[in-house]
Amino acid sequence: METSKHIFYYNLDRFFNIHRKTISDIFTDAMKDGQYLQGNETNELEKKLAGFTNRNHTITCGSGTDALFFALKSLAINGDDEILVPAFSFISTATAITRAGATPIFTDIDPGNGLMDLNDAKHKITSKTKAILFVDLYGNMPDGNTLETFAKTHKLYLIEDAAQAIGSERDGKKAGSLGDISIFSFDPTKPIHAFGTGGAILTDDKKIADYCKAARQNGKNPKTGQYDQFGINSRISESQTALIHWQLKTIDSQLSKRKTLANHYKSKLKNLPLETMVSEQFHYTGNFHKFVIQTKHRDVLKQLLAKHGIETRIHYGKCLYEHRVLSDYHSHCPNAETLANEVLSLPFYPELSIAEIDYICEHIKHYYS
Repeated sequence: METSKHIFYYNLDRFFNIHRKTISDIFTDAMKDGQYLQGNETNELEKKLAGFTNRNHTITCGSGTDALFFALKSLAINGDDEILVPAFSFISTATAITRAGATPIFTDIDPGNGLMDLNDAKHKITSKTKAILFVDLYGNMPDGNTLETFAKTHKLYLIEDAAQAIGSERDGKKAGSLGDISIFSFDPTKPIHAFGTGGAILTDDKKIADYCKAARQNGKNPKTGQYDQFGINSRISESQTALIHWQLKTIDSQLSKRKTLANHYKSKLKNLPLETMVSEQFHYTGNFHKFVIQTKHRDVLKQLLAKHGIETRIHYGKCLYEHRVLSDYHSHCPNAETLANEVLSLPFYPELSIAEIDYICEHIKHYYS
């Protein structure tokens, strides 16, 4: 069987080399009129994202991290507020809260999909709880009606961190459409990505949208030109919005490729003593942002695969409260702690070949045999 001697976990050069000519043309077209920021390309992407997610407003910004921060600031989150957040996610999910001056209250997760356990969250609500920040981990989506009802019942703002979930859809609700505000990330690791970084805030609330439009440009009111609110410099360039827009136009074919590869992984790994953390996505439209397995033998298996030239990653090796920067907010979430010790992300991207997946799975099977 023909395989690469080294299978990278990320292989963005394949994407670039396949689309080199198109990328060059898009970049040239976006830059030729000298409008490098907040021009037609940005406007068109924002309209497309709003339509794609059935939202009224989209505001692009410099990163998914800034998008979360702006979302919190737009809701007047302050030092007296507590925000419910899953204990298992990327670091910026929690540091956006502390950056806004609020307190993260870490909740445990559902061991089957890594999503926030609403039963645990319910028991952690206090008079100071102002919002719930829900993460669509690995592209997994919750039951949207249940989540939104939970937030309304407890009179909480709902912020959907859909950084990993663009393209996912469950029961007619798309990632990016839940709650008061959603955010996307266009980090290079995402299915739709910038050649650098970028983010977006999505909302149906015009006041929130207006706040975020000003916040991304140092607080400048786009109508009056006056600097009359909080803000930082967090804009995404015309070239990057053009590249993201182009990818968004082809998202259906990208999702189809990702599902085909995920199905192949699933078929090759069936009957092994491990769990697939994205299994639910086979029952609705998932984007398969990552292909993550859970095994008690994670560290040994990772080392074995590395010996055979197969790069893997761990998303994530610590609960959020176990990071030193968040140690003041210590908690104990047993499901999250178990997952942190057992998850392993396998190489996964549309340019990965079936032969490479076979090679990876053969070594996993050999370990268990």
